[in-house]
Amino acid sequence: MPYRTGTWGDQAKHRSEGRKSYFAEYQRQWRLRNAEHWEERHAARRILGRAVANGSIKRMPCENCGSQPAQGHHRDYSKPLEVVWLCKRHHLRLHRSLSS
Repeated sequence: MPYRTGTWGDQAKHRSEGRKSYFAEYQRQWRLRNAEHWEERHAARRILGRAVANGSIKRMPCENCGSQPAQGHHRDYSKPLEVVWLCKRHHLRLHRSLSS
């Protein structure tokens, strides 16, 4: 049954569309303000992704708990192939501790 105008489903759809455009604009503005840092970070991710894809670097398990899949954390973006492998949980914890 399709949602009628003014119902909860219709309102939620419009809210989510508004959020998407808001966050898209927020990200665009952030990239403009932080262009130099963003470019270096993006390049490091791209280089690491290609190295993993072509097999020159093997994705390892999380260095804290051993779970997989793990994400590569760059301590220094100027060294894109030097990463610490962390699961999502430990990667988020690390970034939270770095920002506080």
